[in-house]
Order: sequence, then structure tokens, then C-alpha cells
Amino acid sequence: MNQSSDLQEIHILNLPDEIFLHIFSYVNVASCKNVFEVCRRFYELMSVVRRGCPLELTYSQSVKVINPDENISKLNLYKLKKLTIMNGSNCLNILNRIPKDTLKEAIISFRDVDKGLQQFFNQQTNIKMLKIDEKNQVNFDHLKLEHLEINKEFFNSKFMNIPSILRVQPRLRYIDFTDYLIEDEIFKAICELRNLEVAKMRVNLEMPCHVFESLKNLTQLKELQIKSDKIHQCNHLLELSRMHLKIEKLTLLYKEEKFLPEFCIQLSHNFRNLKQIRIVNRSFFIINTILENFPNLESIVLDCYHWSTEENVLVVRENLRHEKLKEIVVTSVYDDSAVTTRSLLTLLNACPNLERIMLSQLVEVYYEDLQQIINDHPKLTHLSLHFNIFDFEDGIIDLIRTAASRLQFIELEGLFSSADFQTESSLKDLFEDEFTYISYSDYGYDDFIYDGTLTMKKRNVSKWYRDLNM
Repeated sequence: MNQSSDLQEIHILNLPDEIFLHIFSYVNVASCKNVFEVCRRFYELMSVVRRGCPLELTYSQSVKVINPDENISKLNLYKLKKLTIMNGSNCLNILNRIPKDTLKEAIISFRDVDKGLQQFFNQQTNIKMLKIDEKNQVNFDHLKLEHLEINKEFFNSKFMNIPSILRVQPRLRYIDFTDYLIEDEIFKAICELRNLEVAKMRVNLEMPCHVFESLKNLTQLKELQIKSDKIHQCNHLLELSRMHLKIEKLTLLYKEEKFLPEFCIQLSHNFRNLKQIRIVNRSFFIINTILENFPNLESIVLDCYHWSTEENVLVVRENLRHEKLKEIVVTSVYDDSAVTTRSLLTLLNACPNLERIMLSQLVEVYYEDLQQIINDHPKLTHLSLHFNIFDFEDGIIDLIRTAASRLQFIELEGLFSSADFQTESSLKDLFEDEFTYISYSDYGYDDFIYDGTLTMKKRNVSKWYRDLNM
């Protein structure tokens, strides 16, 4: 009897979240709504799987995105570790109900509630990650932050002394100040953070070289992002290339000024740990120099910022071979000829282990070119190609099908076909076993489709290039 009684007490809702998450990962789109409506717990767990719902809460990660006007009475706030809270009349009511020292991460975006917000910070002393998006007169010196993001509204507050804030946060490992023009004193304070591993900032063009040189003090730095409209007369980039830093990921957002090959060569001598480089610059030709001088590079992202063939031409060395490159992204190339496209395709051939490829403004590309890209890169999982015009035919469908088992994301833009060739519905019938998301948008008139876009991806795969945040 006791054994029978114990069995009767076992209920499906007593199963751990991990099991439900695994089960829900197999639920198709049409059945999601039914799962959402069973109970709050199923709604929360299903939100994690689908990633498309406004509520994101898991009991393992304890993450909650709260609408300020939402009724939170049924939530177990003791399990809340990360909070994102936006504008609304009920903001302070929510903050006041969160138990003391519960949160580890906070993203705050509302203004003109300094007193209530200060009380909240005084109660949450365990916050390690903080992002503030609005102007508020608050003091968080008592926090032992490791991650800090501040936007320009907070910077512009006359009550905020940013250098002083930084100097009482010696444990900071991550800062993001890309929305604000960094002045000399703030830059100096940043360079005093000996534990800093990630620094993203917008550099003042008038910054003296001796101030910029203090960047070399950040010996633990692994990721650096510098943004500026122009290169200063003393050439901050050249000065950067002379520093011996352990940086693994470098992002340079210098739109107007050209990068010289000498910069890349010097950089390769001192940045020996570099694995990822992301550049917004008109110097399109520099991609060849980078691959020649960084044999251990795994990712290169280049936004050419409206480059045209009038400025420079990409010439790929015949014997170029790069075995370690996993990702290549080249965007904003405006060239109506096929010369640049042929150079880019040659560049792909030199990198056989690519996993992610994104190229834009491709001209005069044919079935054989796409076939070579897919067949010559057996590790390819993400492919995004934007064509000037590309014939969408049966051979392309067959080619995608041969690689569907390994492709997680594919997007082809600029497709041309007859209006009755394929529809979104017919493509879903063809690929529903391989891809959970299939979209085919077409534009055209009469009997032809112009500028069609085919996007297919597998479950929980995002449009990966959106995460590049350039």
C-alpha cells in the first residue's frame, strides 16, 4: 500500500525543468500556443525554448524581463537574479518588492525617480552587472561591479563624475561606453582598471597621444572596441599597433580614414593572441593584408562603409592559404562590376575551414559558384549571400538539400525566378524536416520574381550576423 501510495503522489509537474525544456524543444510552431496555455510554469519554460515571447524566465538562470504594469504577485522573486525593467508607472512598486540582495544583474531604463532608485540600489548589494540607460542621480559606489554599461544620457548628467565612479570599482572587467565621446580624464580612469578584460569606447579625436598611450597599462585586456570618426593627427591606430597587448578580439570603427597595410603588419607583430578582428572602414583591400599576416585569425568582419572600386582594388595572392579562419563577413561593398565578386570568391577558396560566410553585393554569380562554396567548405553551417541578381532554379534547391543536414542557417537575397517556380508554402513542404523556420519573400511583377529572399534556419538559431553589433 505504501508503494502504491508513493506512486500516486508522483505528478508530471514534479519533473525537473531540464526534462520539460528537452520535451518542449520538439514542439512544433502550431502546437506552441497550446503549451503556453496549460499553466504559468509551462508558459515560462516554453518561452525559453521559443525565445520569441516577452517573458523570459527560467528557474535555472532566473532571468525575468518585466513589463512595469505586469502583475508579479505570483512570481517567486527570491529566484530572480537578472532584472530588465523599462519605463512605466509601476516601476518602483516592482523594485521595492524584490527581496534584499537577490539580484546579480540589473538593466534599468527609466528616469526621474532618483530617490526610489537609490533605495533599490541600497537593498541590492550583490549586483555585479549594471546597465543604466537613462539620466539618474544615483550612487552605486557600494556595489562591487564587474560589468558596467552607461549610455550618453547618464554621461551627460551634471551630477555624475564618471572618473570617480570608475576609481571606486577596481573589480570591473567589462565596460561599454560606446554611446559617449570619451574625454581624457575618463580614458585615464579606464586605463587604471587593472582587471579590465573588455573595453568598448568612443575616443575623442582631440585626445593627446600620451593619454592614448595609457591603454598599454591594461595588461589583462582581451577585447577592445574603439570608435572614432577620424584618425587623430598623431595616429592613435599606429600607436595601438605598437602596444604589446593580449587582445583576442579587436573592433575598430573608423569610417572615413583609410587603414594602411603598415598598420596591420605592425599589429601582427604585437597582437599575437588576436583571434577576431572587426572593422568598419573604407579600406577594402586591407582584408588581404590581414589574412596574410594573422595566420591564427578565426574571424574577420569588414563593413566597407560604402567602398567603391574608385578607391582601391582587392587583389588576392595566388598562394594565399588560411587554415584557421572560421568566419568571414564582408558588407557594404558597392561595385556593379564582377571584379570584386571574383576576388571575394577567390578569397573563400583560400579558407577551406570556414563555418560562417556572409558576403554582400555579389555580381554575376552562378550555380557553379554557389556549388563550389558549399562543396569546398565541409564545415560550413551559416551562409548568407546577397546577390545583385541570382537565378533561383531547381539546381539550387537540390544543392541546398545536399547540405541541409549541416547547414543551420542559410539566407539568399536577390533571387530571380518565374513567378510560379516556388512559393513559401512549397519550400516549407520541401524543407520542413530540415529547417524549423522557412521564409520566402518575393517582389516582382507580371510573370517574374525580382529580389526574392529565402531564409531558412534550424531551431534556436538566430540571424547570426545581427549579433555582430557593428
